[in-house]
Amino acid sequence: RGIAGLSMGGFGATNLAMKHPELFRALFAEAPGMFDKGGATDRLADADTIASVLQLRAQVAGLTQTAAAEQMLTGSLVNESLRFELAYGAAFAPDPASPTLMKFPFKAEGGKTVRDDALWVTWEAGFGGLSGKIDRYKANLKQYSGIVVDYGTHDEYAWIPKGSHYFVELLKAASVGVVETTFDGGHSDQAGDRLVNHMLPFMIDKLAAA
Repeated sequence: RGIAGLSMGGFGATNLAMKHPELFRALFAEAPGMFDKGGATDRLADADTIASVLQLRAQVAGLTQTAAAEQMLTGSLVNESLRFELAYGAAFAPDPASPTLMKFPFKAEGGKTVRDDALWVTWEAGFGGLSGKIDRYKANLKQYSGIVVDYGTHDEYAWIPKGSHYFVELLKAASVGVVETTFDGGHSDQAGDRLVNHMLPFMIDKLAAA
């Protein structure tokens, strides 16, 4: 089997590939959601986004999850950055008891925004912590017949090309075979071409060889 994915799916495919070499033998990560050393701060710690989350949490504090969900869905989630923040937090720092379903590493205190450094480590490790993940799973990754990381050089999410390249460099440093390919395009405007004309031939070649 091979495993592939685009964007957050590219992260998911990579995460599964690291952990399950007994199931997969080829990996194709298309514009995967990955953070380099500064990526988490760039994507998750924007001052405006933090303020939006804190405001939302104050609005839904004390509400049931059903009531909170209804309030958020009636307008609070029109902001893409806010949607991302809530989804990311629920995935990597879940809190079923919270109306927003997540633990948030920032709070307003004395007119300033204060970060919980211990909780921030958990948040950063979701799409980040790549060095430690490769150290842990490099023996698994070395079993793959092929790994490709493919992304557009003009991705509108600037942290994705940075994170993708960083991941490739870490794999190379760990002596894990990987091919880095790029194209002149954005995040998903050429997804059909990349997946049909690049991912599928790669899978056919690697899986046939296996």
